[in-house]
Formats: sequence, structure tokens, C-alpha cells
Amino acid sequence: LQPNVMSCTATISRLGKEGRWANAMRLLHDMPRSSLQADIIAYSAAINACEKAAQWMSALQLLVDAEELSVQPNVETFRATISACGNAGLSEE
Repeated sequence: LQPNVMSCTATISRLGKEGRWANAMRLLHDMPRSSLQADIIAYSAAINACEKAAQWMSALQLLVDAEELSVQPNVETFRATISACGNAGLSEE
């Protein structure tokens, strides 16, 4: 079976739920090797994985990466990124 955006996104989400945020990010970044363009749902899933693992810097970097690739963030993307920063105590600064 050939991977597609939906199957990769589902795997990124599952990896996040398992606490394997680094693997989730790796899969997101490897998608172009399979000629797949990650959409905002895939980015949001990876940001959620970072949020759950308290990896706020990685969550912020993914938001920047998405915007640089013209992948338009949505409410969930911003919520997860803000939550990741809040979990790290950055919302006070």
C-alpha cells in the first residue's frame, strides 16, 4: 500500500497519543519524500503531539514551518500551539 496524506496524518496522531512526538515530527517532515504535501490537519496532529509531550519549541517551529510552506493554520493549530506554550509556563511572559 502507498501512503497518502490521510494515512500519514492518522499515524502522526497515533504517535502523538503514544507520546512519540519525535517520530510524529519525523513522519511529517518525511512526507515530501513520498511526494506528499502535508496539510494543516497533519501539521495540527504533529503540533498536538508536541503539546502532549511539552515540546513547546517544536510546536512553535511547526507553526512557522506550516506558514512558510503556505499551509494556512486554523483554530486547532493555534489552540494546540498556545496550549503547548502555556503548559511550559510561557503564557505569562
